[in-house]
Amino acid sequence: MKKLNKILIVFFSLFILISCSEEEKMPNCSLVEKISMKINGELKEFEYRGRGIVLIKEGTYILDFSISAGVFNPIQDSYGLYLELPYKKTGTDLIQKFSYSRIKDTDSIDVDFIQDGELESEITVNTNSCLGIKFSGRVMINNQEVIITDGVINHIYDEPIE
Repeated sequence: MKKLNKILIVFFSLFILISCSEEEKMPNCSLVEKISMKINGELKEFEYRGRGIVLIKEGTYILDFSISAGVFNPIQDSYGLYLELPYKKTGTDLIQKFSYSRIKDTDSIDVDFIQDGELESEITVNTNSCLGIKFSGRVMINNQEVIITDGVINHIYDEPIE
């Protein structure tokens, strides 16, 4: 009887260990909230605008993430970034879309650093409850170079992604 009890304890212990979800195995969100970058040497603080998940194929998801900064009314002077990256993957140069927009008065610019310029990035945390990215890059827009340095996105979601 004691052998049976020991076998049952070992069996249930293994079952509990195996049944842990991938999310439980991912690192906790120990990030400090910060979304900022230098654009041509000038530090800009950004605000989180939203995120979404798109199913590409079974088991493969893309996370889209939006941030913005600036004045929107009465005269617009704003910056925006829209990113697409693999959900729950970490590593270097995984960002698939890095769309930069700049609106000043009535002039508008929209360019993708991945497609039209250079971008270096590292996704350090990418869980259902937070995102951590470091980035820098450059792109030419209307014969003017836009250089982003010291880019940081450390964001903890209000609600985890289900």
